[in-house]
Amino acid sequence: MNEPDSQQRGLAGEYYVAFTLSRLGYDIGITIGRAKVFDMMATCDTGRTINIQVKSTYHGYDWLVGDKFDMGENSIVALVRLGRDPKRQPELYFVPGNRANELITHKYQNHSPRIGRSFVQKEFRDHDFEIIERLLRRQYGKSRNTYSTDSP
Repeated sequence: MNEPDSQQRGLAGEYYVAFTLSRLGYDIGITIGRAKVFDMMATCDTGRTINIQVKSTYHGYDWLVGDKFDMGENSIVALVRLGRDPKRQPELYFVPGNRANELITHKYQNHSPRIGRSFVQKEFRDHDFEIIERLLRRQYGKSRNTYSTDSP
């Protein structure tokens, strides 16, 4: 099987993030088109919303980035590493937009700016939803399948 092109890779990452957050009970709105700031929004049952920009890599150790990310307090960057083996779960890291900007490096002068996987892994855990929960003020209860919502 051939490696997906950049558009397929981007869509696969976006759909994976949407799928994962949907399974946790969030309402997901995916934006369409190329001239967009965010790839999706996640909303919890209190109506609070966060904006998510997704960056995907197939099997590399860096995520290529373009412009700076939005630094609003409700802006999240989801970094997805799809991997070569379609039977394995992709890696997924949620990073605040302002922190993602600080992680951007210009490692290679003739290439796009990037965020290195090793730097992300030092600070963030794979499939850690704490930042999402905190921003939407939703906390899981004793059971992993139940949650309670803080009052606004």
